[in-house]
Amino acid sequence: MNTIMRLNRLIPLIIFLFGFTNINAQLDSVCIDIATKSVEWLNTNNAESLCLRYDKAVAAKLSASTTASIWNQIEAQFGEFVEVDTLVTNTANGNFIVDQVLEFENNYLKYRLSFNANNEIAGIFFTPYRTAKAAAESTKVYKETKCSFVNDEIEFPAILCTPKQQKSKAVVILVHGSGPNDMDETIGPNKIFKQIANKLAKYGIASLRYDKRSFLAQQGNIGKINTDINSIVVSDAVAAAKFMHSIDSLENLPRIIVGHSLGAFMAPKIGLESANVDAIVMLAANARPLEDLIIEQYKYLYAQDGISKEEKKEIKAMKKKVKNVKKLEKYVAKGKVVELPLTNDTAFWLSLNNYKPLKTISNLQMPILIMQGGRDYQVSMDDFRIWHSNVRNSINKDQTFVYYSGLNHLFIKGNTKSYPSEYNKKAEVSENMIRDLSDWIKSIWNNNYSEPKLKRGITHYRKG
Repeated sequence: MNTIMRLNRLIPLIIFLFGFTNINAQLDSVCIDIATKSVEWLNTNNAESLCLRYDKAVAAKLSASTTASIWNQIEAQFGEFVEVDTLVTNTANGNFIVDQVLEFENNYLKYRLSFNANNEIAGIFFTPYRTAKAAAESTKVYKETKCSFVNDEIEFPAILCTPKQQKSKAVVILVHGSGPNDMDETIGPNKIFKQIANKLAKYGIASLRYDKRSFLAQQGNIGKINTDINSIVVSDAVAAAKFMHSIDSLENLPRIIVGHSLGAFMAPKIGLESANVDAIVMLAANARPLEDLIIEQYKYLYAQDGISKEEKKEIKAMKKKVKNVKKLEKYVAKGKVVELPLTNDTAFWLSLNNYKPLKTISNLQMPILIMQGGRDYQVSMDDFRIWHSNVRNSINKDQTFVYYSGLNHLFIKGNTKSYPSEYNKKAEVSENMIRDLSDWIKSIWNNNYSEPKLKRGITHYRKG
């Protein structure tokens, strides 16, 4: 039997198979890491990195150019790669197996890597795979269209997601959390913004998601960027909302900023500065300064298995860095360089120091929805209470609050305390949260909206 069966459109089964090697034991985490990264390598024309992980038998039969051509033929047959849908592990014939279900535009494939005792790839397989999800999505309720908009002479790649079987009732602009996020807000195997966009389309709501400026810079797609909060979050979100106003089929629809984490924190400022925003939604928004949350997160994570002496020292050092943020203007005026938390970028921290979210939101005359997860260790119930007490006392009375006891920072349901490891598991954004969000959006502009909806102007407590 040939070691490689060539791809052909008429062949329903695609297999690349190499012999198994007996093993003693692998490092599972290493194998999983290689398997996960291998998809990115294949999708970014970096087959060489994958080939470096082959064992001798595989390397002798499968060159980098052949590996790259296999992936190109798969995309030619199945369409552009979309995402990793599922990852599972197992053992077979003494080898450690990592199976990933890959979603392409036209179909799904199961991608299997088999690892030997040296954490080397001893087998590689691709086979057609049809999941229940694939069957359901054969009649998709949404359409995704690539587009882009320009701000500060930077072109932002974006995806416009629209309902496929009904007219759009409103438009959402999704604004990322902290860090260099792509348009899907990819966190581990989870694409939070893609999920939200696709789920909202089911309820007749269109959306725009775009690559964050810092992500484009990290990828080398643009040059040096300004790192103040207005440049990396606010200005681009305002430009995105203006872009949506320019699309003829959507120009007369309500436009809503839906910010997550840092994007939610800045949502009041985006709403205040844009003439093209009609409402804001704040998902997991901190009300307290970002640096204060860092100390809280350190204590929470270290307490998981007891705080050691070394960890106490780290917390103490972090507290000093947080104090430096509070006095940063004085230090900068004196030309003194100090250590800061997360990043030593003074422009970023100074711009955050100058932003007063509670004052900003009190001047906002538009509908506001604030949603919070009870298992969120990054932004806690304390922040939810602060927003609640301050916004309630503002002139604007069209504000709604929803607290989900079972959801984490990504609005994913669970029954245990949330830790970073949870983000590495494939999961779905809460359908209940999406339904509440869509109900709230539609009820604002449709007084005759009679479906079960989230009542506006009050506080709701749900399990999630």
